[in-house]
Amino acid sequence: MRTFTYLHLSLPVFAPGTGKSSILAQLCKETKIEFIKFISADSLIRQASTEQQRAAIIAQAFDDANRVPEALIVLDGIEQIVQFAPSGMRYSNVILQTILPLLKNPRNGRVFVLASTNCMAGMSDLGVLDCFINRLSVGTMDLPSMQEVVREWCMAKNLIFQGNLQQFQGFLKRQEAGIEISLNQLLFALEYARGSSEGANLIAEDLEKQLDDTGI
Repeated sequence: MRTFTYLHLSLPVFAPGTGKSSILAQLCKETKIEFIKFISADSLIRQASTEQQRAAIIAQAFDDANRVPEALIVLDGIEQIVQFAPSGMRYSNVILQTILPLLKNPRNGRVFVLASTNCMAGMSDLGVLDCFINRLSVGTMDLPSMQEVVREWCMAKNLIFQGNLQQFQGFLKRQEAGIEISLNQLLFALEYARGSSEGANLIAEDLEKQLDDTGI
């Protein structure tokens, strides 16, 4: 039987709508680790039709990770992976009992495990929370974070933001009113504002209008 040891285990706890899958996918792109397994409920459903088959896919991912010098395993939405439903505390015992032993092995080796959840209380009840060394709370964005997202998004799209981002009223007035904007909402508004702007520019007024039109 193969023994697994883990370099690190981290569990970001995301507020709804904060774009956990997008954030985890970006982390995977930026890491220097060559071997990455990204596991989500959707990917398991596409690959397997039974709980036993899905559990086997998860176990195989950990086994493969242990065969390389360094690896990253991402469990995107671990509550969905174990099919957790708060009503009646329903979940897949087959998948849960596959994951828990894998996470509880020694944690000072070569495999980095990063999981995410929107349901910290439920994962605590199932014993998943106790498996993770680091628990990170990821909420909605503050003003500097929103400005940085727009800046990085424009760079990635080769666009120029036409306006003063530091004084952009679309963010300032929402901050003053205590209105929270999630990453998903902001990315949605940026994509639609881009369609309204011309050429290689993202015009501040177009983003402002999109934020207003979507009720953010």
